[in-house]
Amino acid sequence: MVYTYLFVSDFPSEVDDAVGEAFTDQGGRLLREIVSSFLPPEKWYAVNSLICTPYDENGDLKSPDLIETLRCSNNLYTLIDTINPKCIIGLGDIAQRLLKKLSIKHESLSHPNSIIRSGGMQTIVGVRFKLQLQEIIRKYGD
Repeated sequence: MVYTYLFVSDFPSEVDDAVGEAFTDQGGRLLREIVSSFLPPEKWYAVNSLICTPYDENGDLKSPDLIETLRCSNNLYTLIDTINPKCIIGLGDIAQRLLKKLSIKHESLSHPNSIIRSGGMQTIVGVRFKLQLQEIIRKYGD
C-alpha cells in the first residue's frame, strides 16, 4: 500500500480505546472530514504515534512522556517503510516532538481537537488548519 500523505497524531482517545479503532472520537471524525474534502481516501492514511491509550496509575487518561512515545517508535518506522508516504504530517505537539526527535522530516498542523476546543471550523484555528493543509497539498501534490 502506498499513500501520498501520512498523518501522525498523538495517541488513541478513550473513545478510540473503547471502540477499538483509531480516529473514532470527535477529533478523529473532524480530521477525516477535513482531509477528505481535499484528498480521496486512497491518498492518505492516519495513525497514532502511540498504539495504546496512556493511563496513569489511577486509570485516568494522561499525556504520554517522551520515553513512552519513543517505546512505540518502531511501529511508526515500520508503517512509514510500508506505505512510503511523500509527506508526513504531525498533528499536535506530542506527535511533532516525536517526529523531530526521530529526525523524521515532516510538516506540522494543529491537532484537530484544538479546532474543536476553539469553537469549530469557522474560528481562526479551523481556518488556519484548512489553509495550511491546502498549502501542504500544493507543495507535495495529490
